[in-house]
Amino acid sequence: MLAMLHLIRFSTSSESNSELAWFVKTGGIKGDLGPQTTINWFRIEKFYGDYKLVFCPSVCKFCKVLCIDVGIFVNGGVWHLALSDVTFNVTFLKG
Repeated sequence: MLAMLHLIRFSTSSESNSELAWFVKTGGIKGDLGPQTTINWFRIEKFYGDYKLVFCPSVCKFCKVLCIDVGIFVNGGVWHLALSDVTFNVTFLKG
């Protein structure tokens, strides 16, 4: 089985140094759960010794949160992150 390495870079900067990396950035608005904060609705959760990315929208304090795994969608040979029933496992390596 061929293993593919996808780079996810954590950054506190607003500038991207590489178009080949996905960025997880700090600076989201904690506690402000309106539609304008949809980019803050992702989590990193433990998953069978690895981790997975999860989309968990919550627009009110009393609403039930329905989380959906983030997976891979391939279109024309281009890989995209997408909401999916098939989990995309993530392993973190020390840089």
